[in-house]
Amino acid sequence: LQYLGSGRHWRAVFDIFDSLCAAAAATAEGAGPANPVTKEQAKGQRRGEPQRASRAPNSHVATTVLSIAGRRGELDRVRSIFQWMRSQGGSRSAPTAYTYTAYIQVGTLVDQALYPKSFNSKAQTLDSKP
Repeated sequence: LQYLGSGRHWRAVFDIFDSLCAAAAATAEGAGPANPVTKEQAKGQRRGEPQRASRAPNSHVATTVLSIAGRRGELDRVRSIFQWMRSQGGSRSAPTAYTYTAYIQVGTLVDQALYPKSFNSKAQTLDSKP
């Protein structure tokens, strides 16, 4: 995902993440006669294989997508991923220390973009101290 996120097709990372979340949500609801598996859910599954349980993206994947969104200035996406992770409770998709670090770094990037003069003067002040 990091490689894809650094290329010109970086938006595909969001499509992949969204499809993983949707597949996990559909599996959580359960598939059966009342709720059949859609063609999209079955795509990639070999004939005769039992239905595989789709699992939500883990915290590492979600944090990577959050970081890519932040580097690309997709702040609404950053917020939605972070909120989704927080809504996962204590599951494997819950935010970790790395997630919070990435979230803080996104905030710093935003501040630098909005207030570049402020950051330059702070850096000069820190450099000039003995």
